[in-house]
Amino acid sequence: MQVTSLKLLDLSGNALQGTLPAAIGTALQSLSVLLLGSNSLTGTLPTAWYSLTSLNVADLGDNNLYGFLPSSWSAWSNMRGLRLTSNSLTGSLPASYGSWAGIQELELGATVCIHSCDHVLLVVVAMHCMGR
Repeated sequence: MQVTSLKLLDLSGNALQGTLPAAIGTALQSLSVLLLGSNSLTGTLPTAWYSLTSLNVADLGDNNLYGFLPSSWSAWSNMRGLRLTSNSLTGSLPASYGSWAGIQELELGATVCIHSCDHVLLVVVAMHCMGR
């Protein structure tokens, strides 16, 4: 079965285990909504997902993910909402994420250390858009 034209993938809250498959980046390039929150997924965020340029919303919160936010994800120029809360991510928000002109929700929680004032501004603006 070919699912290359899939637009929405919602597998949230299914007790999924394992790592995030890098192949999603090449197999599902038409994906606009990816909901994998509230599972038991582990590992790092795949840099190969940069090719998901149609992605508007991604929820990877409430998992056991670790590592850094890939700078390659800044290619997601259509990104409107990204949720990564309740993981063990470290590092800083890549400056390239500033290219997300249409971002409306950016939920990082306490998962990412932000080291630059420019990046904090992006998070503050996003928090304001969420009504916080």
